[in-house]
Amino acid sequence: MPYELQSEKIVICGETLTVLQASNAMEIDRSMLISEADKKWPENAVDTKDKYNQYVETLLYPSLVACTVGPVPTVQEFMYSIPTADSDKWVETAMRINPLWFTFISDTDEKETEREEKKD
Repeated sequence: MPYELQSEKIVICGETLTVLQASNAMEIDRSMLISEADKKWPENAVDTKDKYNQYVETLLYPSLVACTVGPVPTVQEFMYSIPTADSDKWVETAMRINPLWFTFISDTDEKETEREEKKD
């Protein structure tokens, strides 16, 4: 019985990318990308820009590229050149297909909601 990964094609800056359901090999690639990116950063980034870059480079970007095939943008292109609508489309598609890879986004959203509720 052949297995087929779920996939969805998206267009980012005029280029067609295919976002795939994670395979074991993609999980290993993602882990290796995260591990490599972690080496670059000190334990705690101090300023806001560093925190943003650390988050993108160590969590978000590896989770996107490990499950995407096609002309994948570099991390620099992702952060500074791709319109937000396109990057949001990529993130939302990858999250829908591989929700377990993006629990850090759900955790962040839940903490923000809790903070807002405490203010009220």
